[in-house]
Amino acid sequence: MENELVSALITQFPELEGKVTVSKPMRVSVDWLPQDLFLKVIYWLHDEQKLTKGHNVIGTDEGENLGFIYMISGPDQVIVILRTTAPKSDPRVPSLSGLYKSFVLFERELCDLFGAQVTGLPSGPRYPLPDNWPKEQWPLRKEWKPENFDRQTMTYHEPAQPAATTADPQQAAVEAKTEALLETVELGEEAKTATAYVNQPLPDAAAAKPPAPAHPEGDNLITVPIGPQHPSLDEPSTFTITLEGEKVEGAVIGIGYNHRGLEKACESRTYVQDLYIIERVCGICSHAHTTAYCMCVEQLAGVTVPPRAEYIRLIVGEMERLHSHLLWLGVAGHEIGFDTLFMMSWRDRERVLDILTVLGGNRINYGINCLGGVRRDIDPGLAQDILKTMDFLETEIEYYLKLAETDSTLAARLAGVGVLSKADCLLYGAAGPVARAAGIADDVRQIEPYGAYRDIPVRVVTDDHADVFGRTLVRIKEMLESIRLIREALRLLPEGPLTVRVPRRIPAGEAIIRVEAPRGEDLHYLRATGTDMPDRVRVRAPTECNWHGMQHMLEGGYLSDVPITIAAIDPCYSCTDRAISLTGHSSLSGEVLDWKQLREYSLQWYRQRGVDPSRIDVSDAAARAD
Repeated sequence: MENELVSALITQFPELEGKVTVSKPMRVSVDWLPQDLFLKVIYWLHDEQKLTKGHNVIGTDEGENLGFIYMISGPDQVIVILRTTAPKSDPRVPSLSGLYKSFVLFERELCDLFGAQVTGLPSGPRYPLPDNWPKEQWPLRKEWKPENFDRQTMTYHEPAQPAATTADPQQAAVEAKTEALLETVELGEEAKTATAYVNQPLPDAAAAKPPAPAHPEGDNLITVPIGPQHPSLDEPSTFTITLEGEKVEGAVIGIGYNHRGLEKACESRTYVQDLYIIERVCGICSHAHTTAYCMCVEQLAGVTVPPRAEYIRLIVGEMERLHSHLLWLGVAGHEIGFDTLFMMSWRDRERVLDILTVLGGNRINYGINCLGGVRRDIDPGLAQDILKTMDFLETEIEYYLKLAETDSTLAARLAGVGVLSKADCLLYGAAGPVARAAGIADDVRQIEPYGAYRDIPVRVVTDDHADVFGRTLVRIKEMLESIRLIREALRLLPEGPLTVRVPRRIPAGEAIIRVEAPRGEDLHYLRATGTDMPDRVRVRAPTECNWHGMQHMLEGGYLSDVPITIAAIDPCYSCTDRAISLTGHSSLSGEVLDWKQLREYSLQWYRQRGVDPSRIDVSDAAARAD
């Protein structure tokens, strides 16, 4: 399939001779192209070859230019990787969101993080930078240094600029910070309502006209802002819901509130140190992220992981899937008022966490993976405990499946809710159980087997309901498949070492690895330059592509279905919002604060912004902390 696509590309575009290669099975790589030729190629692939699914857009710093890497695929699942550039002096690229709706968030990242001018990009909420982020500060450009950015005042201090001449330099610095604080407060006053907050224009589109409302205003329409802080939301986000009665007529979704600077942080740390950062992209998918990252490094280093380590990675990965799906099942039950299901599934989830604790030492972020293999072994006693736990879970999960298939109330509550058809899943780039619930057999473990999945084939679970009910069935059946895979891996677990040596300096090159996380395709990009630190790390978590179809799923439904529709994609806000670099107050660097010190610091921080929370009684909390 890959070779046929390469031949078709060269036949259609003879100038691509020598620029198109099969980088690995199921991958076609195209070298850097000028924008005019790049656009001709990607339009031809979309229109003639039906490569209509967009996977990712990756921004890179190429010195004087910005690089843009696009990943698309078609029905045969072959991924084509195309590259183009634009000068930093005029970083203009056309938006491809008209062809690939899944590129909207990715292209907004290019605007916020690299300063790209994506022409034709639909206006909407900023992503991922906060609304008061200063203009012309693009944190993923190489010249932008985190240590020069003051997070408290949101100002960047150019190191090359000489200090201002003043009789009192300390007083001048205080005045500059005060002025910056006033600007921050003023911006906060302008964004008083949630609707205004989530509709802040992109920096490069500030002068553009606001988008026309999807539905005309009328006397019967009301707008309900939900978030960014709301009792029904586990993490901050905004959902501005326009209603006509109880029916959802429009929805605006704002994400990007959990900024932790992981990608920027990875550029200034070694490959070993970055492993600890990547593991904290997401608490529930931590093993999937470290597996993808380790595979990137191992591929560039040219090392082969021992078979026993690959089998242990599979076992832990499937236990993580059990953990994630049981957690989701409980949350879904809670969202629809089925709290008995919530308590039962979370009770069963504890059995999985107990095994992971014994194996890795932690309930979350178990630290199994290392560069070149795994840290911990599975001895015969632990293997027997795992098998006993699988026997227990199999009985419980079969009960949940029977309940879902036979309980008329549950089916009536979930059927027809949050519909995303097969065509829409392809259009919006949906992944994981969301796509498989619409009949798309899209599972990286089967499409592009890695590790021990090459020896133990996966039976992909699909459904054709294309709604929340279908996503429930898919996740329950996937848990039964995970139990089968764990048993098979324990039965075939080979003898041998757990690790192989990986050099400290990784040879120059780039690697793109995807694994199947519990929520879907998890894609990692890593570029090395021959040093002990990566040049670029890009994490595209499954939730980041599943968000694109959320507006479509909400519109036409009812307000009472909004919580379960959102929960049905199993959203992880933390792994979606992972891209910018924020530094704490310099005076607190490296310090550990107790409760009283933290409270005093927070009171002072709020007083500077005109808020006096000192009347709040926290004596009970302080007593508990002591």
